Amino acid sequence: MIRNKRNISESTVSVSRGKIALVCYLIAVILITGIFRTGLSGIATKQILITILALLITGVYSWDEFRQAFVKAMTVISVLSLVGLIIIQTPFANRFPTIVNYNNQTFLSGIFFSALKY
Repeated sequence: MIRNKRNISESTVSVSRGKIALVCYLIAVILITGIFRTGLSGIATKQILITILALLITGVYSWDEFRQAFVKAMTVISVLSLVGLIIIQTPFANRFPTIVNYNNQTFLSGIFFSALKY
């Protein structure tokens, strides 16, 4: 069964007052802890943006649509990780540049990954 992909501009965002209250509470907690600990920094801003983005995602997409997209994304990430792991285990890994850190550990530096050299 082929489903039409839903355009975000065509869909209505349905967010309940309870969700908005929860997000406002979480943002207040992030702001208060940010003020008392280290001041408002980039980390607090990222947390607030992620919280607002999560609210919008739950308002636009149903659970089944989100689950399908999440499974697809995790499949792609898993396949790329598996390819990187296979490359590291082969002699082909010697072609990647190596980086030595302060503790004299050698790392392989790839385009999509970096790993400890065996």
